[in-house]
Amino acid sequence: MTEPLFNSACKKRLNKAIEIVDQRGQQYGDTLRDCQWLVLRATYEQINDMAGYGYFITDETLRALAIAALCDIKYQRFQGGWNEDNIDDGINYQSILPEMIELAIKSYESPEVSSGKVEQS
Repeated sequence: MTEPLFNSACKKRLNKAIEIVDQRGQQYGDTLRDCQWLVLRATYEQINDMAGYGYFITDETLRALAIAALCDIKYQRFQGGWNEDNIDDGINYQSILPEMIELAIKSYESPEVSSGKVEQS
């Protein structure tokens, strides 16, 4: 039996997306792990302070929020017309978002965070 068209087309595109991941990793290094989230953290802290909340946010949560924003941005770029790169990057960002959310949730389970002993920088 011939493989269904959806399956073969999907596998072809996913293989292309994996090639892009490998290229980006070589080109940019491990920016997802190494990023300090300086602008994102400063923005969060400004809003948090102005609203008077006093909530702590972990690096893992900042990372998940950054990836979610990149998912939105990649697809919004179609507003400017077709670009295949938006598809491949979008696939890759969306594929890691669930894992980033899981890591963010787990980051609040550490004794330091759950006890409230962590201070915001």
